[in-house]
Amino acid sequence: MKRISRIIFTLAALFMSLGAVTSANAALQAAGPVSAVTTLPSWYQDTTSLAIGMCLDQNNFCVLTPAFDPLITNPPAPITATGPINNLNFPDENFYFLADSVFNVGPTLSGKAKLRFALEAAFLAGVVPNQGITFLRINFQKIASGLAPNGTFTVTHPYGTFQFVSDAPGASGGAGGVFAGQTFRTEDPLAPTPGIYFPADFQAATTTGIGPFLVTASGPVTDPVTGNRYIGNPAVPTTATVGIGGPPAIITITGPDIGGTGVNTISTNLFTLAGKIIGLDVQPTTTIDHGSNNIVAPLAVPKTVTVTNTTGNSIIFPTLVTARADALDFIINTSATVGAAPFCSGATVAAGAKCSFDITFTPTASVPAHAARIATIVLTPTTVIPPAPVGTSNPPPVTVHLSGTAQVTVNATAGQHGTITPATQAVGAGTTVNLTVKPANNKFKVREVVDGPAIVPAPYTINAGNVNHSVMANFMPSGDLNADGTLDITDALKALKILTGVQQADVDDPDNTALKVAPLAGGIPAPDAARIKPNIADVLAILRRVLNLEKW
Repeated sequence: MKRISRIIFTLAALFMSLGAVTSANAALQAAGPVSAVTTLPSWYQDTTSLAIGMCLDQNNFCVLTPAFDPLITNPPAPITATGPINNLNFPDENFYFLADSVFNVGPTLSGKAKLRFALEAAFLAGVVPNQGITFLRINFQKIASGLAPNGTFTVTHPYGTFQFVSDAPGASGGAGGVFAGQTFRTEDPLAPTPGIYFPADFQAATTTGIGPFLVTASGPVTDPVTGNRYIGNPAVPTTATVGIGGPPAIITITGPDIGGTGVNTISTNLFTLAGKIIGLDVQPTTTIDHGSNNIVAPLAVPKTVTVTNTTGNSIIFPTLVTARADALDFIINTSATVGAAPFCSGATVAAGAKCSFDITFTPTASVPAHAARIATIVLTPTTVIPPAPVGTSNPPPVTVHLSGTAQVTVNATAGQHGTITPATQAVGAGTTVNLTVKPANNKFKVREVVDGPAIVPAPYTINAGNVNHSVMANFMPSGDLNADGTLDITDALKALKILTGVQQADVDDPDNTALKVAPLAGGIPAPDAARIKPNIADVLAILRRVLNLEKW
């Protein structure tokens, strides 16, 4: 085809005029098997598991006109059929994915620019079997004036950035470049080796340039007549996301004096989109976060996944299984939701029909303990033959990503005359928990902190592990009766005065608990909790501590 050939021969000039084109790690995930009918890939799939086939439906959702191929003399006639493709009413160029954005770069409606992203298929010399190629295109065109002459402009788009000079020659040749309405293009890639096109490397189009596919922000659109689903409507500009549920798609141009108004930055978030979704539609999403659940006493809260067969042919699912490190934490069951579709596992699902399954996250006591649990379910149905037509491939596999957080409970309580924080809390399995233990004042000290039967040493840190915890902080009188942080002769004299009735008990210690330190157990105060009043043994114990005969 002359148009494609011209692109090939002007590729070097193209890159010189564009300057450096950078990619934001854009890539697709896979190319489908080659169709025996079209001799082109059955589909391309992005990294969100969204798969799209060639958009050949003769309706309002695919971009297909007789101008693409003189062989299409009657567009309403069926485009695809069995038999050699050169005997078909089949275009020599068509799209898997097409996203156009037309936006103002000048003060009037004539000052517009267009940026196109496309994944295309084409035949270079008539529709000849096994002589088709696929390639990516990022195409930028300035339709009329509005940019400062000889200005360097930067275009930032969902898949990367590039620069152009407004008066530089365009990729199509001639003077004036973008300023005069010429086109700048990138083609990446056309073939595995420049100048050698057959057999084409269909996987090459997955490695760089475009991906994930742009999709209408409100979600895929459905043809009310056929029920087929598309990434958008090419006749209706709309906001878009990069992949289903992904970040917003935005184009920004920065440069000197855009449109002669002194503005240096313009942007748009409107696109027209064309692409036919095929394979499996997974709802509510292919990434399912189950939130948190307790290892010791998990709550069974299933999440229902519904899969729609959008291939156009009956498919059959193998037995569904979970995989990856925490596969045992995620249980697959038939859906308990009232009115849910039949169980997907092992099911045959007709074209357009649905199946479903429930996933329940019940974290196990893994060794070593860890909080973040992940698993996957790979949906790999096969096409039922018959009645599928010859050349029909299996739908692209879709991976459902599962996640959840395994938790345990730490219940922390404190005895009299102190606090422990935080109190009851749910924490991730295997995580470190720092507890803050404080006596009510300096008249008291921490006796011990216990986690079940185990003593927790200062600074009172525990590993959550895979079990629930019951932590208790106990406090003891210190004998520091004036709470100045130092136990000295002043405290011993105060103790004697309280004991002999010369001085009253403190307001913050009405029962003289801080004074009741005797007897000592292992050198630590261990008074009888039932004892009401202090005695001479308490005074003597405090005095011994002042004289460093005791060490508590």
